[in-house]
Amino acid sequence: MQKVNSYKDYNSRLSKKVGLLIILSLLFFCRLSQAQNSSHTELNKLVDSVKTFYESRAIEKLYLQLNKPEYLSGDTIWFKAYLLDAILLKNAQKSGLMYIEIASDSNKVVSRIMVPLLNGISWGNIALNAKEFPEGSYTLRAYTNWMRNFGEEHVYLQHFRVSSATNQNWLVNSNMELTKVNGKDNINLFMQFRDLKGTAMGLRNMQFRLTNGKRTLFKEEKESSLYGEVELSFELPEKVDAESIRLIAENQRKNVISTKLLISLPIRRPENTDLQFMPEGGHLVSGHLANIAFKAIAEDGKGTAVSGLILDQNQKELTSFSSSYKGMGKFRLMPRQGESYTARIKLPDGNTKDYSLPLIKDSGTTLKVINRRESDSLEVQILYSSDQQLSEDHFFITAQTNGLPYYGAAVVLKQGLNHIIIDKNHFPSGICRISLLNGKRNPLNERLVFIDHQEELRIKLISDKTSYKPRDSISLAILVQDKQGRPVQGSFSLSVTDDNHVKRDSINEKNILNTLLLDADLNGNIEAPGYYFLSDQKDKAWADLDNLLLTQGWTGFSWPETLNQQKPLLFPAESEFSISGTVTNIFNKPVANSEVLLLSKKPFLFMDTLSNKEGKFIFRDFPLADTAVYMIQSRNKRGKSFNVGIEIDEFIPPVFTASNEPYIPWYINTDTLLIKSTRNTIHEQHRWDAPAGVNVLEEVVVTAKKFIKDSRNRNGPGNADYILDEQDMLKAKKKTLYEMLEERFPGFRSGKGMSVKDFNSTDTMRYVLMQSYVNLVIDGVNISSIGATEEIYMDYLTAEDITGIEILKSPKYAWAYDPRIASKMRGCMRCPPPPIFLEITTRSGNGAFLKKTPGVYLYKPIPYSFPAEFYRPKYPVNKIESIADLRSAIHWEPNIITDAEGKATISFYAADLPGYYSIVLEGTDMNGGIGMGRKKIEVRK
Repeated sequence: MQKVNSYKDYNSRLSKKVGLLIILSLLFFCRLSQAQNSSHTELNKLVDSVKTFYESRAIEKLYLQLNKPEYLSGDTIWFKAYLLDAILLKNAQKSGLMYIEIASDSNKVVSRIMVPLLNGISWGNIALNAKEFPEGSYTLRAYTNWMRNFGEEHVYLQHFRVSSATNQNWLVNSNMELTKVNGKDNINLFMQFRDLKGTAMGLRNMQFRLTNGKRTLFKEEKESSLYGEVELSFELPEKVDAESIRLIAENQRKNVISTKLLISLPIRRPENTDLQFMPEGGHLVSGHLANIAFKAIAEDGKGTAVSGLILDQNQKELTSFSSSYKGMGKFRLMPRQGESYTARIKLPDGNTKDYSLPLIKDSGTTLKVINRRESDSLEVQILYSSDQQLSEDHFFITAQTNGLPYYGAAVVLKQGLNHIIIDKNHFPSGICRISLLNGKRNPLNERLVFIDHQEELRIKLISDKTSYKPRDSISLAILVQDKQGRPVQGSFSLSVTDDNHVKRDSINEKNILNTLLLDADLNGNIEAPGYYFLSDQKDKAWADLDNLLLTQGWTGFSWPETLNQQKPLLFPAESEFSISGTVTNIFNKPVANSEVLLLSKKPFLFMDTLSNKEGKFIFRDFPLADTAVYMIQSRNKRGKSFNVGIEIDEFIPPVFTASNEPYIPWYINTDTLLIKSTRNTIHEQHRWDAPAGVNVLEEVVVTAKKFIKDSRNRNGPGNADYILDEQDMLKAKKKTLYEMLEERFPGFRSGKGMSVKDFNSTDTMRYVLMQSYVNLVIDGVNISSIGATEEIYMDYLTAEDITGIEILKSPKYAWAYDPRIASKMRGCMRCPPPPIFLEITTRSGNGAFLKKTPGVYLYKPIPYSFPAEFYRPKYPVNKIESIADLRSAIHWEPNIITDAEGKATISFYAADLPGYYSIVLEGTDMNGGIGMGRKKIEVRK
């Protein structure tokens, strides 16, 4: 056994922990290599090509700290974004824009925003409007345009649930038993229904429907018992997708608000368990003692515990195996030439199921790595088949972290077992990928291991008291140091939540450590990522982490295209917001030196430029604006927009794979914490909605309200005085917008020089509806803001182009479009009526006419998100006792900067409920150091 030492440091600017070490060490195991110089040259070429490839890629890692793991309808997500260079975990410089989108459980994008980044840092908020975010499961994704070049697995992903909070909520205690009856799956389901106060929903006529996608499998009506109990028993079809099966329960009682409940069925049929085997290093070789990792996945996509036996082709028992954590484990096996092996698990009903192990190669190389938690070195074992001809002069071993090679060695292998010791100090913390390549630089074996120098930032959170009273001021001192105890300056964010409302789970939640060091470098979903870093059983967690890397991180030699070819990068990095495009003629050929104008009223902006010889142009240096609309116009040499066209390089969002995260509604088998939180939220909403001393009546639900899909109504879809929906559009067929308004609203008229007790007449065509001038808004764009008039739209848009029309006349709705209305009308006895706004929603969503105007393009970028200020109550001596403070999110501080001594101080006020608060602080020094700190504080009456 020989320890390999370095001889060259390629990058002196890196610290010792991340020094780029190119090792050339010819290991003389059985014979002396005659090609040292050739090996030296080949090794340097190999390492240089890998280094150049990854440095040119400048891969980014992204992490978002959210203020809470789950939300109630009407809540706000508060976030802090950290975009870091993947190699050194320094602040990323390539991208200055980030996109955040939230998709429903059907993978429909509900919200998408654009967020500016400064030195890789940003923060903001997303309002979870009750209409846009109904109760359900959601997936938040965050990415830069540059990250899209490297696959969906590089996108930051976070699942969360939105729960409703109304007095109509029902709770369901559900218990399901899956049994076999005459060889067929049968479900026995016991349910008990209660309201939020715990009152049994007894003697309710209930309808139950079992669906699989759009297909109904089972339907039955039953009355709940006096105690709100219902039992169902039904057969589960053999070929049914467990992930898409749903049971819908509906209250059929007349003259009450209908209650529909989605009851999840956690179907995990043992016989449908997927069991996969991954040999360490990539494959099995005859005569090589192998570590074989395995992972068992149930129908719901989660790991499941298994145990069984390994049998040879003669059904002889060779060894046994049992999973250790989340369905993962490993066992040892000596494979023999010409033999085949089977894994047999025993099912709960007494039957067994067999799985085949991977095929065995007659000869070759195998790679093992022993990575002990407390050891300072990696022990690499390479076994070379004794019957294999030594056709190779030499082999290469490389080790990469975050894609960059930190270690490389040219070795000469002897037949049999070869040992190499590699110092862990060559590598930074994180996943290290060790590869064995032949002399032609073809990968033979690969293995992932985790390097943990325990060099995360040390964060201390020090409260000024041992406990607090309700509405007390809480002061928190923050101290950040490195591993050596030196102070650290950095950027951090802090969340404080009330344990009465929010359940924080350090094992299952993502954090900055397990995301950037683990999750960002592995494919697929990692269950309970915090376990590997925070478990008290450190040795077991370390072994389970190794199993994770053997299974979920198993690559099967998917060596990147670093050596032979490079995949073109299709998505450029966006350092700032810009608008670019191409000017073409009627033959779709580029037009050089065409004048291009850009205009905007909000913000007021005028720019001009010339197209280059390829007809391309670009505008930069925009002021930040949340809902800007830009009119872009190209002109020919005579200054006319004739015979020229213009196309904008609009951002086309990626279409992500639908998440298979199972949705379990909050009201199913919910704990007392969430019930209490929901009650408090309802109470808080009612208290804040009413003045002191006024009782709030129970809410009245208005049904049959029209709702326009994809409406940009600033009051929220459906909030209007009059609504024409898609059914009205279908009836209107090919009628123009003008014809529809004229038909549906008597008194609608138009003409030039018209006056509505006007301040002045005009030669422009104007339209009057309900004695008010019409302001036309198309897909959220007020056309007056772009210098256009209503006339060009009235006869162009037809019912076929439109999905809905919302008419906003009353001040409470019109105010959202013109906040000056109230001040104009106040004290004015003879003023004309305020304008009326028509919000038109088109099928294209782009304002159909404008995009077809020759030489003119209306461009509406993805809205910018600007951070609002987190609500911070202040309680002076005269406290407001009449309004209960039942906040779940006690405090959010997104921009904490520690000073030269590593210190910072923040303060906030406690709410009313006694209990414990969970404090989570995360962040980075923007120079490779990341860390998190947690603390509990108590509030007593």
